Amino acid sequence: MGMFSVEELGQEIAVLAVHIDAATHRLLECIRHFDEAFGWAEQGATSCAHWLAWRVGWDPATAREKVRVARALGKLPVIDQALKTGKLSYAKARALTRVAKPETEGELVAMSAYATGAQLERLCRGYRRALAGDEPPAPEERTVRRRDLPGGMVRLEITLHPDEADLVMRALDCARERKHANELAGASAAIPVPTENAARDHDDGRVALGDCSPRAPTDPDVQISRIRLLVLRLRCGSVDAVDDSDGRQRVTLQ
Repeated sequence: MGMFSVEELGQEIAVLAVHIDAATHRLLECIRHFDEAFGWAEQGATSCAHWLAWRVGWDPATAREKVRVARALGKLPVIDQALKTGKLSYAKARALTRVAKPETEGELVAMSAYATGAQLERLCRGYRRALAGDEPPAPEERTVRRRDLPGGMVRLEITLHPDEADLVMRALDCARERKHANELAGASAAIPVPTENAARDHDDGRVALGDCSPRAPTDPDVQISRIRLLVLRLRCGSVDAVDDSDGRQRVTLQ
């Protein structure tokens, strides 16, 4: 520790933390103005968060959160000033921006003085749940999520309307049955499929469905044609975000 006492080191840490928070405020202010001017678009990025991930080296989740906080501070002058002067840490300001409104931010900033950053996060989550308690849950977005697994396989998670999900499942079952029928037709004898392979069969149905060509027989299972239309609609979605931490890709459907 050299010539510094423990008390002096603690004081310097606190002072440096205030300077870092003030610098963070300036950073967020620049991000907000850069975003409002569409500076990221002029350089070929698809969003401000995308530009930050490229230019600054942040992971996409961090970049999106910084943009969210920067935009929110532009509408919350009390929290913005508290962060600028070092009276509020960035962690606390970030938590408050999720629930604060211009008419409530003053009280929330006063309350934050009596809580740590982690405590304030929990309080804001509870406050947000209480505010949304009387409101019906918002419908989920129709999305497709892709995640590349360590073993080389790919996991897909699709969020659809119930009727679309039924259509997908019927088409998968139809493709699986067609695959088995073709296998049995080419074999000298029919070999029963063990029941423990049901999950594997369903996966085969997915693969067979993907391999269906436009020249496939048009049986009564019109689901195959309809599912191609649905897949086409899925492919028309726009990539919303990519999380480098786990290789997950999210596509929002139009």
